[in-house]
Amino acid sequence: MPRLSEEESVGSVPSFLLTPSETNDQSLPSLTVPSSFKNKKAKRRCIINSLVESENGYIASLQKLVYEYKGYLETTSTPILSASKVETLFYRVTELLACHLQFRENLRSVIENWEQEERIGEVFVTSFSNPMVLETYAAYINNFNNAMEVAKSEAKRKSAFADFLKVKQLQSLDRLNLFGLMVKPIQRFPQFIMLVQDLLKETPPGHKDRMHIQQALTTLECLTGM
Repeated sequence: MPRLSEEESVGSVPSFLLTPSETNDQSLPSLTVPSSFKNKKAKRRCIINSLVESENGYIASLQKLVYEYKGYLETTSTPILSASKVETLFYRVTELLACHLQFRENLRSVIENWEQEERIGEVFVTSFSNPMVLETYAAYINNFNNAMEVAKSEAKRKSAFADFLKVKQLQSLDRLNLFGLMVKPIQRFPQFIMLVQDLLKETPPGHKDRMHIQQALTTLECLTGM
């Protein structure tokens, strides 16, 4: 199993949570939505369910990068890429997964207590105002062009790597290639912002979560603009 580097403290996620069997078994459940979609409570539940679905999918994509790509390339008996190339290509991906496994567990608590609390804004604020999370995303984004250049040049130079990428894409149900997976972290916060904007729209003034949702939106917008 790929091990977390010294940045393992990001999100404080225990290493055992990163095994494929554990992560696949712990997908977030959805909220039950009333038959009437006209009231704001029902609409808020639908938005939360969209968040749950997208976060489960995002974590699955990060798992593919960590285990099926990075993990495989690190453990082949005959190296396809050098260790330094693999490090550049998948720079900080393991830490991104750790961040979102922790976020998923925080979301799980929100969903389990939704009937009593109906609060989610604070989870976004606490999860994504963490300086280590911001640094991890910034490092990944700043390295993205380097990573794609390594992928492009190595696929041209080494047929074994080009074949590996083709096989992984064909094996994937969604047929996403490496670029399609690698760009997801760059797209994640704009997606979060749209969901939180929708949530704010359906949260009436005076609701106990409204201020936290507004803070969450500000936090996410600041992170997107970094």
